[in-house]
Amino acid sequence: MGISLKSPIVASAMVCGIACGVQAATIGSAVLGNGSNTTVVGQPTPSGSEQAALLADAAGTSALAADIIGYFIPLGGSNCTFGSSGCGLNADAGFGGLILSMWLKFTNVEGGNSTLNLFFEDLDLAGSNDPQNFFEQVVVHDTSGVEVATFDDVTNSGVSGDTGTQLITSVGLGSLIANDDYWIKLDFSASSQRNGYNTPEFLIAAIDGTPAVIPLPAAGWLLLAGLGGLFGLRRKKAA
Repeated sequence: MGISLKSPIVASAMVCGIACGVQAATIGSAVLGNGSNTTVVGQPTPSGSEQAALLADAAGTSALAADIIGYFIPLGGSNCTFGSSGCGLNADAGFGGLILSMWLKFTNVEGGNSTLNLFFEDLDLAGSNDPQNFFEQVVVHDTSGVEVATFDDVTNSGVSGDTGTQLITSVGLGSLIANDDYWIKLDFSASSQRNGYNTPEFLIAAIDGTPAVIPLPAAGWLLLAGLGGLFGLRRKKAA
């Protein structure tokens, strides 16, 4: 698949002033294509309000139940892109091994050094909530299409999970430009040694930035210089 995406640009280092703003997460939406077509695809409805609340709570106060992305990892058919010809929108049966590619669009990111966090309601990673002979692998690509992380077990670095909700944390994206749009590509695959039937999966994807870097105003530097001068005079008098 051809990839034509915006790459992260490293921002210049700045001195942080007294107040460094805290940034909220930017929640992504599943879209068709690699950003050229940004139509939000149809998604399966979350199975219950409790599940929706759990995911929304895990992703932070900026997340709503409507932010949940529902999908099915294909077991039969062929490799496909989420939403194309109904791919990933319906259950099927088979032995798996096929790849479901999903593009997520993040609009108006906060900027600064950023990480990608994925909150799953049901991710069958090895050692966590995995049916017999069935597991899933998640491959994360950055905005340039370069693979940055692969997860297939809760013992992998950067992954925390249990028998309920799995959380993939701190996939580094570098420094992003504020108020710009970015696309992240997820590749899902499932494998079963026996003919299986897939169930719906749900996730919330969020880009979290570091606190905003605010330079100390010129007046602040003058104030510090003045205080330094007064301290010097006081030491001189004491001598």
